Amino acid sequence: MLLAIAAFLTGLLIKFFSLMPNQPLGAVAGWLGRKLGPLFPRNKVAIENLRLAFPDKSDKWRREICRSMWENLFRNLTESIKISEFCDFDVATGKGELLSVINAQHALTLREDGKAGIIFTAHTGNWELLPVAAAKFGLLVSSLYRPPSFTYFARLIKTHRARTMPNLVASRPGVAFELATILDRCGHVGVLVDQKYTSRSRVRVSFFDHPADANPLVAKLARRFECPVHGARVIRKPGGRHTLELTGPVELVRDESGEIDVEAATAQIAKIVESWVREHPDQWLWIHRRWKVDY
Repeated sequence: MLLAIAAFLTGLLIKFFSLMPNQPLGAVAGWLGRKLGPLFPRNKVAIENLRLAFPDKSDKWRREICRSMWENLFRNLTESIKISEFCDFDVATGKGELLSVINAQHALTLREDGKAGIIFTAHTGNWELLPVAAAKFGLLVSSLYRPPSFTYFARLIKTHRARTMPNLVASRPGVAFELATILDRCGHVGVLVDQKYTSRSRVRVSFFDHPADANPLVAKLARRFECPVHGARVIRKPGGRHTLELTGPVELVRDESGEIDVEAATAQIAKIVESWVREHPDQWLWIHRRWKVDY
């Protein structure tokens, strides 16, 4: 009953926030994030993770990074309500008022080359801008997402996202086969690769010089389909602006037979994500137990 009431109130808040201008809405959300975020139990997890990742930094620095992380997350939540407004940019140049795309030509190449393609990303900046921006390019990317366990919330989020994020694929058992089918038809898939992975197929990688269990899905699919693999990230800028950076094709490590080495390639991708987080540690989602290794 309480969850149903909470879900109903969430729906009302979404409708209310959708009527507010972006700038004041983002400012209020950011302020609330900095004030309320540190009160959540997950803030302790974030502090522990930061201590592992940045052992030479002070506790004061870690607390400030956490406040900024919560600000980013709260801004993300409100921006998702009006996310289509952030993707009004020129496709040819990648330039826009609220979002600019670096290396826009790679998106155009992916759209036109007639090949399958994989794009990996991480929970940094406003990562939900990625599939919306891809659709703006006319690049249909089937994006994995993890639906909430509560059915009403799951339906609410799916309905809201479907307006601006086509081809969403819910994470569930057997989803790898669905993604393989998409790639077999020369489609494109987007995968978040920065969370802890507990399946038996996990690969042990080094992340900030600590062992972490990673999902080898990107490397396995790339090995099977021999398709281009790109990295993508969103960087939050002042004034409610964002920069989306799409890398060129990543040359994944290969074994002696010439095929992609799944373990080495997964570690390679983890290093790329680590470099993104080191550059903007205040914009990564530190609240998951990334280094809780299952032996």
